Order: sequence, then C-alpha cells, then structure tokens
Amino acid sequence: MTRSTTQRFAGLAACLVIGLAPASAQTIFSNAFLKGSYTIEERPVRANNFSETALALIDADGEGKITGSGYVRVNGRALVPTVITGSYVVNGDGSGLLQINHAATAGDAGSGAFTHNYRLSMARLDAHLVRVDPGIFNTASLRGLLPASPGFSFNNVRGDYTLCEAGVFGFGQVYNWIGKLNLDDRGVVRGGMVYQSFGIQHQIVSVNGTYTVNPNGTGTITFAHLEAGLLVTSRFFFVIAPGERMQIVRIDNGAQTNAAIDRQQ
Repeated sequence: MTRSTTQRFAGLAACLVIGLAPASAQTIFSNAFLKGSYTIEERPVRANNFSETALALIDADGEGKITGSGYVRVNGRALVPTVITGSYVVNGDGSGLLQINHAATAGDAGSGAFTHNYRLSMARLDAHLVRVDPGIFNTASLRGLLPASPGFSFNNVRGDYTLCEAGVFGFGQVYNWIGKLNLDDRGVVRGGMVYQSFGIQHQIVSVNGTYTVNPNGTGTITFAHLEAGLLVTSRFFFVIAPGERMQIVRIDNGAQTNAAIDRQQ
C-alpha cells in the first residue's frame, strides 16, 4: 500500500499541534497513528534453547489491519521468506497490541502457519514492541518508511556506512566485527572490517561485493573476504528506514547474529 507524504505525517502534525498546548495536555492516540509502510525488526534473545530473528516490510491501514512480507530465522537455520497478515489496536495512551500471522514457510526452517503477538508503545511515528508469547523474550521495533517516487534505487542507498555485527556462525563459532562499507551508484560494495573470533584477534580484512535495491525499499548486500586463505562470503537482507538508514539481517544459513548498519554521510 502506498500513500502521500501528507497522509504519512498526518499523525505527526496532530502531535505537533498538541505539543503547543499547556504541559498538562496529552496526545490521544488511536489506530490512525499507525498508518503507512513500516519496517519491523525483531532481535534474537536466546531462552529455553530458542532464538528467533525476523525482518519484514509491512503496511498498516490506519484501521487495525496489516499486510506485508519478510524473512524469519529460527535457531540459526536458514532465513526463509514469509507472507504476513495481521491486526493491531492502539489505545489512547499509545499502548496497544499487535498480532502478526505468518503463512507457512519452506526450507530447512519451514513450518506451518504461525503467529507472533506483541505489546506495543507508540512514539510520534514509530513504535517499540515486546513479544508476549509464552517462553519468548524478544524485543522489536517498528520504523516508518517514506516511499520514494517512482521507487527506490541505487541513488537512494549509495554512500558510506558503518556496519557492526556479533553472533554465532556454524557450530558455535562466536565472532564479531566492525567496519566501513562504501556502496557506489552501480551496485558495487567495497570496504574494510576488523574481525575477531576464537583464534583470530582483531584481524583487518578487505571486503568486496555487490548489492541490490528493489523499488519497495528492500534489497541485499553480498560481499566476501579472505580468512586463512579461504574466501568467506557474507549475505544480508535489508529494508531502508527513515534517513536512508537500513535495518539489516544476515541471510546465510547457520548464522544467528545481531547486525546494525548506519549511514555515515
């Protein structure tokens, strides 16, 4: 679903007007404050031998219904695509509930249809989420996405970024790295990272690769580096968020990580 910039900021305008009232005045929220395109990112917390990562692009209709698509990873297995439907309720104080229904998935992390339930707390445009399903302790965030006209392209993404990632890869190999990536205007990625894991202390590596951008603001980044003489490839799925920041998740099979990427300029 698409909508105009005027529609996108209708809720914000209301907040600003109310903000000019005396300090005792309070914003009265409703379902209308959650309307438009959003990224939803769920961060993994391991508990009871369960860990889950999710990243999706959803559309909220302002009346309590959502649709969308994204990716889910359970316990470090392959990241699999999923189709999303759901519903939400926003109370007058900005609290509320969000339910996301995932269609059946395929691949080694495949399953039947399943549901995520969240408590939400609205900010002016975005929202914080916590899972309320028994035995799961993940947190998540909703960030508004302003559609580009006629659509997103390399020009919306190119620039310098800082990337940080930590997690477990394969059979318990804990690692982290941090560094800089340059994404040019033709889909090429270059950069340098400082990598550390058991047996490798602060190794500086050069990375080279490519990236893609879809008109809806999703895309992929793929790059490789040499490690002990072997070429190691890293693959990520991203969704562009406000300020052209990305929300990002690794899509390599067997990896369970937390990753963050932000524009430097």
